[in-house]
Amino acid sequence: MKLTAPDKIREIRQRKGMSQEDMAAKIGILQSTYNKIECGKIKLKFDDALRICQILKVSIEEIIPGEGDVIVSGNSNLRLKEIVGLLEREIEYLEKIKNNILEL
Repeated sequence: MKLTAPDKIREIRQRKGMSQEDMAAKIGILQSTYNKIECGKIKLKFDDALRICQILKVSIEEIIPGEGDVIVSGNSNLRLKEIVGLLEREIEYLEKIKNNILEL
């Protein structure tokens, strides 16, 4: 059986000995809202997914099952492949800024 993102988040959180209350507080959401994320009752927002990854010290690929899975970001739906492309372009842009600063 394929684990969903909420299943993977729950599994990793429990393995790391964290409670839902701990996670909710660190993300800045209510525990009841966090519970709904883990139960799959509400879509996982991209910024929350990134924050969860930071807290659990895992990569986004470890919690998002595959390229076809949809993450809600604001009012639009993005597929993981699109998100990775956006992040790669952002990294390139930041590298250019860094290099320009280092040249000063």
